[in-house]
Amino acid sequence: MNISRNKSNTKDSFSVNEANKEYIQNGGIEGLNKNRNNEMRKIITVGIIFFVIGFVASYIFGDGIKNFISKNKIEEIKTTENTNVLNNKNINEETSFGKDTIVVENQPFGDSVIISKLSLEETVWVTIYEDVNGEPGNILGAGVFDAGSFEKQEISLLRSTSGDSTYYVKLLKDDGDRIFDHTKDLPIKDSVIKKDLITTFKTTSGMPR
Repeated sequence: MNISRNKSNTKDSFSVNEANKEYIQNGGIEGLNKNRNNEMRKIITVGIIFFVIGFVASYIFGDGIKNFISKNKIEEIKTTENTNVLNNKNINEETSFGKDTIVVENQPFGDSVIISKLSLEETVWVTIYEDVNGEPGNILGAGVFDAGSFEKQEISLLRSTSGDSTYYVKLLKDDGDRIFDHTKDLPIKDSVIKKDLITTFKTTSGMPR
């Protein structure tokens, strides 16, 4: 029993000595605090690095991509080579599609439609459509215009417009006979989106024009 206890004491004494020795080598309590501070600095540095990486990734794959797409979309519109339709609603809104231009303003209802501005490089029919469930419906009237610039042009209608309503104006290319036929005089299309070039205007309530 004595031998066993001596061995146990020897082992315990050895462990304590080793711990004391390590404590002294590390500089005592100041050394431990220094090591702890170094570890905290490492943790903070790593955290800052990951934050910066996350911020950069968010910009590249988030708003950065959106801004890149928006910029490309604007450039695509600017380089379109067909008709330039300017739609004046409550404020002037310009959408560029090319060299030809038509401006239609909101106006009182009546038996004609006023085209504020028209600039063309070929003979076209300016055609007025009524609205049917958000799409162009029946044709109310049309006027033929040769290449050139015009202002305040009046197009007579087969049926009058109504107040507080939306109407469409579409450009159709004349087939050469200067006789209106919507089955032969086909819509001018945008070369990029391949859709009919069309604008809208609204009629106001009150007295007709």
